Formats: sequence, C-alpha cells, structure tokens
Amino acid sequence: MDSPEPPVSPAGINCLRTIYNLMEDSVPLRRIRVAQRLGVAGSTISETVARLQEHGLLTTTPDNLIELTPAGHRIAASVVRRHRLAERMLTDILGVPVSRVHSEAIRWEQVINDDTERAISNLVDGSVKSPWGNPIPSADDGAENRVVPVHTGTSLTELVAGRAPTDVIVESTSEEAQNDPDTVRALVNAGIVPGSRITAVARRSHYLLRGTHAYELPTDSAHLVHVVRM
Repeated sequence: MDSPEPPVSPAGINCLRTIYNLMEDSVPLRRIRVAQRLGVAGSTISETVARLQEHGLLTTTPDNLIELTPAGHRIAASVVRRHRLAERMLTDILGVPVSRVHSEAIRWEQVINDDTERAISNLVDGSVKSPWGNPIPSADDGAENRVVPVHTGTSLTELVAGRAPTDVIVESTSEEAQNDPDTVRALVNAGIVPGSRITAVARRSHYLLRGTHAYELPTDSAHLVHVVRM
C-alpha cells in the first residue's frame, strides 16, 4: 500500500509546480531560479525548500541544485495536471479568454480532488495539452523515474539561425511567459499563440516574431516560445 502524501502548504505546492515547470524549460534548478519565477525573495524560497526537504519531497545536490524525489515529483505532476486540466475547462467549457486562464487555474489547482479531476478530464475529452500547448501529465506519469513530458518542438535559439526569416508554427508558450500578464496580452494581441503560423527573424538583441502583428522577444527569453518548422 502506498504511504499517504505529506501535507504541503500552498507555498510548497507553488514551489513544486514551479520546479516542474523549470524542468520542462530545461532551466537549472537553483533556488534563485525558483524565486525569480515565483517573484518572491530568495530567503522565502530557501525556507520553503527546507520544509519540502523535511517532508522528503526535495533533495539538493553537492552543487546546490534542487531535485524532486519520487514523492515530490508525484505531487508536482499532479498539481500541473490539475492546473492544465483547469485551463482546458476554463477555455473549452466556460469560454474564459486564454489570456486569463493561467491565473485562474492557479486558484483551481489546489482545490480539485481526484473525482473532480477525472470529471474535468472527461469533459475536455481527454485533451493532452493545455490551451498554451504544454503537455498535460498523465494520471500515471512514472514518478519513480521522475519523467517530465517533453516538447516536440524546439526553442527559437535552436531553430532560427542567422537573419533569414523562418516560417514556423507556435507549439507552446512557457509557464514563465504566462506568469507575466503584459507578455500574455502582447503575445495574444500579436496572434502568437499555439497553433498559429508566424515568421521569426533573429536580430542582435531579440527575435522579431510576426503573427497578425509584430512582437519583439528578447534573445534571453527565447525559451518562452517553442515552435516547429512549417
């Protein structure tokens, strides 16, 4: 019989979900990265990480990288699954604009129980991606191996070389971008959303993305948008 999951505070849940999101973006799992993504002080994250370690949900490596334990991965994947199922329900069933679903789903993810999760999954017809194109972890995602679903597309840094325009299809938008309302509005207003066809041009300090309108994505933010070549 599986042992019960330890109680985790809302701050701990947010930390675990953010660590999972950073893993999806292939970002080194350092406390400062988690703090930056959540917009909180480094000392706050250090305290949260310490509590999660006490619960056996995290470990740290000799070079101070964070790692999820199997139990921590299981909770993180479950929260991400419920978050993205909530996003699908909000857009597909309730008609909430995609620009608002991320912040709304953060409120939903911590109150959805197992029965509600299954009901939402049935309502959205077993969708495998969020409205932002990010994989929805399966109900049984192999926690023992700490597997994180991978994007089938690539980041702009890997796809767009030189200065020649490249035609691409937007595959997904990172959770990091979704945490910034201004970035979300700009991407939506420019028509740079999953499934849209755009052109991408590499500049010295940014990528010029053109959907229905142009948007300049800073070079150091290229990981925010995953694309596939047309």
